[in-house]
Amino acid sequence: MVVASDIKIAACQKIKGIKFMNCSSCQGYQLTPVELEKGLVAAECGKCQGTLLPLMNYEFWRNSQESFPELSGDICQHDASDTKTARFCPKCSRLMAKFKLAGHANNRLDYCAACSEVWLDEGEWDLLKKLNIIGHLSEILTDGWQKQIRLDQQDATIRNRYLELMGENDFDRLKSFKQWLKQHPAKVEMKQFINS
Repeated sequence: MVVASDIKIAACQKIKGIKFMNCSSCQGYQLTPVELEKGLVAAECGKCQGTLLPLMNYEFWRNSQESFPELSGDICQHDASDTKTARFCPKCSRLMAKFKLAGHANNRLDYCAACSEVWLDEGEWDLLKKLNIIGHLSEILTDGWQKQIRLDQQDATIRNRYLELMGENDFDRLKSFKQWLKQHPAKVEMKQFINS
């Protein structure tokens, strides 16, 4: 009789090298097959609960989904750990690059471009679901996504600075005026008048 765990193990053994990889953080701990979601196979460390996810597996799973699993509840980053130091790829031993998930989340994914593998620290898969970006893992690893995070953070910093200087009422009035001025056909002349 074949059981689901046998199928998972057999599927993982087909992925070259996954069966014999060791966790790059926990010495002496092998990565073992795990199913993050139905049909999404990865390799997990039994000690730190970190997971190595091949992007090929993720893309295959993502393309088969009609909708993505979500977790309800508040986004609590304390539920997900995040390594602050550089991580070595368990597969090829190269340094992995770090990519921020979102502007309001401090967690970063570790990515090995050579192996096309993502390391998820404990709880980061659930954090991706809570942030509703579970279907965008490949996009998170792009320059465009990372640039947008930096721009959003810059906008938030500027907004908070002006809020602090003016107060909420004056800031809202000034923001409305700015939007109105942007749309006005004589905006150039009006700006010249304001600056004179």
